[in-house]
Amino acid sequence: MCSPGIQVTTEALRQRLADRAQRIEVMPNQLQKLPPLRSFPAATPASAERPLVIGWGGSCGHREDLRAIAPALIAWLRRQRQVRFELMGDPVAFGNSQMDPPTKTGESDVSR
Repeated sequence: MCSPGIQVTTEALRQRLADRAQRIEVMPNQLQKLPPLRSFPAATPASAERPLVIGWGGSCGHREDLRAIAPALIAWLRRQRQVRFELMGDPVAFGNSQMDPPTKTGESDVSR
């Protein structure tokens, strides 16, 4: 058993993961249909005072996902002006010497 409990959205997932948890609860998706598309006002152009923010969020289980895109992301960020990268995640999982996340601050500084 990997876990004392798991939440899944379908009976098929419950059956597939039956050997992984002592208790598995099916919690069906509540969104039956997508709402109509909305229109939004045009975005304000990025500037030094208000940069475009690219965000990434994930648990330590997604560390390898970030590692896979990090070289391309860092290269792209270095070519951009007025863009900032923000990582939302556990600093213990991402802030060590094995893999520091790409971070964009200022106009051309990629650090950490």
